[in-house]
Order: sequence, then structure tokens, then C-alpha cells
Amino acid sequence: MRAWPFLLITACAVSMGVPRTRVESLPVALFDAAGRAVGTVLLTADSTGLDLKFDVHDLAPGTHGVHIHAAGRCERPDFLSAGPHLDDGAHRHGHLAPEGWHLGDLPNLEVGPDGTARLTLRMLPKGAKFELKRLLDNDGSSVILHAGPDDERTDPSGGSGTRIACGIIA
Repeated sequence: MRAWPFLLITACAVSMGVPRTRVESLPVALFDAAGRAVGTVLLTADSTGLDLKFDVHDLAPGTHGVHIHAAGRCERPDFLSAGPHLDDGAHRHGHLAPEGWHLGDLPNLEVGPDGTARLTLRMLPKGAKFELKRLLDNDGSSVILHAGPDDERTDPSGGSGTRIACGIIA
């Protein structure tokens, strides 16, 4: 009878797996211009960068630009309150920019014919190690999905068009 509690504790420890160190995670809900929930993004940061795990639905099929914007505001219907892309002011837009890219520039998101996407995008910082708290300053930041693809070079937004969904990182 005394062995039972030990076995229970051991089983719990085994099922939990090895703890991950120096990893921070934050869920973000995404809403469209009408205020409808269109999915989530799970942000997971470690010292080398940021993963954004998208699970979205009810979006137009095709390629959509994705950016992290400087302000944690998602005022409908245009989400312009999110401000410009997250950056230190010293870079141009797009991974093809010779001057280097904005910190908030991300790869495009492919939405399937059924209006869904389940995909992880990776944000790579320039220079020092990445910390999730960089996104959580006084006014936070936001994840924005655009109507069209990002061409990776047109400043300031990659020619990606209207902001169609927004989620506050706070």
C-alpha cells in the first residue's frame, strides 16, 4: 500500500517529460475586422528567436503577409492602431532589404483552400539573443495578417495590402 503514492508520483513525473529551460510561451487570439475570432497564434521564444504557431480559420485562401507591429492595439476595422512594424528604426522592410529587415518582418502564411492554416513561422532576431519581453513594452505589440502576400522588399509593408486580422501581444 505504501508503494502506491510513490508510483503515482513517478508516473506523473514521467508523463510530464523533461522540463524545457529558457523557453517562454504566450498565446495570442486573432480577430478579423468584424470582431470574429479567426484563430490563435502561440508565441514561443528561446534565446535564438521566436516561433509563431498559427492555427487559423475562416480566412481567404492564398498567401498572406504576417508582421509583428509596434503597438498592442487592434482597433477595428483597419487595425492601423497597431502602428508600424516592430523595429529599432534603423532598417528597411523585407528579408531582401540590403539594409537589413525590421524585427517584425515574418515569412508569409499560406492559407489552404478551406480557409485554414496550421503552420509555424520563425522570427530571427538580428544581433543579440531574443527575449519575449521585447514584445511586451509599455504598449505591447501585435500580430497582423494582411490580405495579400509580402514581397519581402517594398518598404514599409511589403505591398501586402489591407490588415485583415489582428491579435494583441500583452
